Amino acid sequence: MMRRKRKNGFAQAYYTSGHSMPTPFSTATFMNRFINVEKLCQIKYTSKPTNIAKMSDFVRHHKLPAEDSIKINGEIREMTKRDTSTVLKLFNMQQAKYKIHYKMSQDDIIHHLMPKENVVWTYVIENIDIDGKKYVSDFFSMYRLT
Repeated sequence: MMRRKRKNGFAQAYYTSGHSMPTPFSTATFMNRFINVEKLCQIKYTSKPTNIAKMSDFVRHHKLPAEDSIKINGEIREMTKRDTSTVLKLFNMQQAKYKIHYKMSQDDIIHHLMPKENVVWTYVIENIDIDGKKYVSDFFSMYRLT
């Protein structure tokens, strides 16, 4: 990351750490979903916690749920440009719950969350209101770290 930052002329950047940092300005919590736990341990991205005896227990702990056990109210579809203003509103409503937060613009939403093949996946959840009209009630996004 440092090389990319310097090469592209950025004076500042965000960094993540699994360890405590001295006098941080703020902290953030993010969630990683391990897909291939054994490989991630092998390449030292993570390690098996000491309180878990066997690797098979660690793998079982991170096993994805069965598809039929996931319950979502509404219909999931890929985000399109017409969803930008609604996703922006939902994002900013969630961020407003925190003292320090980044308030995105529509351009930011398009840049960071619009689906990009093999890089960013963003989906909206559409529901139907009492008048029978469809509306976006939520969204979620994932990105590839390569």
